[in-house]
Amino acid sequence: MEDFTAGHSGARVGKNTNSSSAQGKKITYGIIPTRNTGIDRCPQQSKTPNDSKAVLHTWSSTLMYHPHIHMLVPAGGLSDDGMEWIKTNKDYLVPVKVLSKIFRARFCDQLKSLIQNDTLRLPQETKSKDLINSLFKKQWVVYAKKTGKSVDHALEYLARYTNRVAISNDRIINVSREKVTFRYKDPKTGRYNRVMTLDTHEFIRRFLQHILPCGFYKIRYFGILAAVNSDTKKQESIVLINKPQYISELEGLNALEAYMHITGNKPFICRKCKTGRMIRTPLANTA
Repeated sequence: MEDFTAGHSGARVGKNTNSSSAQGKKITYGIIPTRNTGIDRCPQQSKTPNDSKAVLHTWSSTLMYHPHIHMLVPAGGLSDDGMEWIKTNKDYLVPVKVLSKIFRARFCDQLKSLIQNDTLRLPQETKSKDLINSLFKKQWVVYAKKTGKSVDHALEYLARYTNRVAISNDRIINVSREKVTFRYKDPKTGRYNRVMTLDTHEFIRRFLQHILPCGFYKIRYFGILAAVNSDTKKQESIVLINKPQYISELEGLNALEAYMHITGNKPFICRKCKTGRMIRTPLANTA
């Protein structure tokens, strides 16, 4: 299974979009390009479908608003005819710098369209052109790596974000009417050994930012990982993984060329000289 699901990627939305996210989270989350964030436009994935599992995550360990997505992406995909599993390059899944630019462009294009259609309204002091330009000037972050130890390890990592809320009870050290004290992650060690104290109202404000809109699904499945394909294409993919890949000998041939390749016959070769090519001509009218 390591070849089947061997890529984990993450994409972060720019800070400049936070004001619009607070105004209309459902709209903003909807334009985060979770369908592989542009992987289908990258050279390494040009011949494979868009397969992935995406999880939306909106908080940092200090409860700050930090919308981003985590994705599990197969290191390959079924061929168009469904007969082969096409693997990606062993060194990398996709060129990450290119992916970052595609992700940024797709998000900004959809954001611009929503603003122009008056679906998303910005504060009066914010000009849409200035907002889009500022987003394009920033370096957007896309991080991709192999799953590491195993596919189960990657699934366990993603599972941490599926059913959890922004902060768990065991991280809260003390609560009073005025203050809340809790532990947060040390970015250098990865351990939750740092302590922060916030005013109660500020703690509540931060926490409420991460409540998803009613009816919004933060976990999405695409391609062979979608439920509709679980008993068909997904099983076919598992069977084909690690089997030899063959380039179809008939790929790109028309019907006549395919017939000659399969049978070895050349119907237009002169039967007498065996070298000349016969030309079809209409029969003379003998009536």
